Amino acid sequence: SGFTYGIATSSMGGLQLQVEIRGETPPPGTVGPGPDTIEAASQVMSALYQLREKYADIQSEVPGIGSPAMVIGQIEGGNRPDQSPERVVFTLDRRLLPDEDPAAVETELTVLIAGTASRLKGIVCNIRRLNLSPPMKSGPGTDKLSGCLERQAAAVLGGPVWVYGVPYVANSHYYAALGIPTVLYGAGPATREEARLGGPDERLILDDLRKATEVVALALAEFLTPAA
Repeated sequence: SGFTYGIATSSMGGLQLQVEIRGETPPPGTVGPGPDTIEAASQVMSALYQLREKYADIQSEVPGIGSPAMVIGQIEGGNRPDQSPERVVFTLDRRLLPDEDPAAVETELTVLIAGTASRLKGIVCNIRRLNLSPPMKSGPGTDKLSGCLERQAAAVLGGPVWVYGVPYVANSHYYAALGIPTVLYGAGPATREEARLGGPDERLILDDLRKATEVVALALAEFLTPAA
């Protein structure tokens, strides 16, 4: 997931929550419709979207990362058009900056969801974490590995390369979480747009592959050489 002309030392993380909105069963003899779970879910989602609007004002200090992101990707509930469902379930995905505390972000979302739902009579809200992928952050070992790559890349490419973070969840965070020095570096142009990643015209210039291979070999030789 890296490029020849840049070294990624950080990546976004991801938090996924499942929110269940249920309506309490009205007492026997109650007149009128019961709690409207669709209305409750829409109010909770509206509160989340209002929070999302503020994310544009939050910028990571790591070049290339940008702002947090959040999307509601799944909604389930109801099986007939003339009746409010007993339960509505939706899931949200919140992308985490390396600068953020995942626990604090989860608390903020949980408090907002529970607080909004609790204002609605007859509504029960359950929140469950589905997945948490912590952001990949630069550390002492990472800085050393990145430094080796920077020096060798500058020699091979004839100029400095930039150190940045990627605005998505990279699988490399599993290694970084265990304290293993981890960076993203590979064959490719200077930007994702030039590479046309994921499209029918995805491409690789073979000279970039040759240069990146040389950089990796020289950097590993330096990194693994015992100190005198």
